[in-house]
Amino acid sequence: MKQVKQYFEKHPKVSDVYLTADGFLFNNKISAQKHANTLKNKEVKRFVNDNIPVDTTPAKAYLATQPELKGVWVTTNKELFTCEDAAKSIDPQAVYVVINREDVSTSVNDQNGQDESQEALLELLEKTELVNKNYKVLKQLVIALKLEVKDQRSTTLIKALTEFKSTLKQV
Repeated sequence: MKQVKQYFEKHPKVSDVYLTADGFLFNNKISAQKHANTLKNKEVKRFVNDNIPVDTTPAKAYLATQPELKGVWVTTNKELFTCEDAAKSIDPQAVYVVINREDVSTSVNDQNGQDESQEALLELLEKTELVNKNYKVLKQLVIALKLEVKDQRSTTLIKALTEFKSTLKQV
């Protein structure tokens, strides 16, 4: 579709859009479906931006903390899944990431005393914008970094990660 291609050219960081039968584009599926419900033709088509590579950093960081898992599926939006069908239904571009357990268990501490999995977590924390839309990644970071939080609300997770980042800068 020409309209979708033009949209992705103007917005190269957008991973997917939803097109309703009357030609309107939406960034989220729920809005597209609500609009489609007002139309005679209720069809909504999803289009994925093929120019966005899948970032496997969150998957590697998560797997480093989950010894029982061989691998996970990661979407272009950095959502993690253990089931291929679930991942592919959300994002056809989802990729399977496997971690080499020998690399994790035999990693040698670097000069800062942190192993490779810890470095991957810190790299992910640095790359991740601490905002509500990144809730799933924020939650994974809080769990993987073993931060204590009173609840799982996004504002609580953001506060905990912000405080954690500030302690890192002080060291």
